[in-house]
Amino acid sequence: MKTSTTKKAAANRRLGRSDPAVDGVFDAYPKPVKAKLLALRRLILDTAKATQGVGELEETLKWGQPSYLTTESKSGSTNYSGNRAILLDAADGLPDAELRHCVGLALTYHLGKRKAK
Repeated sequence: MKTSTTKKAAANRRLGRSDPAVDGVFDAYPKPVKAKLLALRRLILDTAKATQGVGELEETLKWGQPSYLTTESKSGSTNYSGNRAILLDAADGLPDAELRHCVGLALTYHLGKRKAK
């Protein structure tokens, strides 16, 4: 059962407000890495807004890392290390178009499965 504090935190995340626990994870990184991660965060949020069927995202921590859940539509899939992980070098620029494509696929993973049935 969720406490009222937990419910408020979840509502804030769905409304685009920061979760202090997530902010703490970002703040723990060195400035250059943090800047790249915040750019990636913005790319994820922007891609979600621009992708039909995704709905609002909930930003939370999973496995101690920021995670973006499609709680409204249940259309997405959370990545894990393995064959769906994307490894980026913090010294390089973000491959914007490629990342938007991959993020869009992750955010709509279950939509494609639903249409196939």
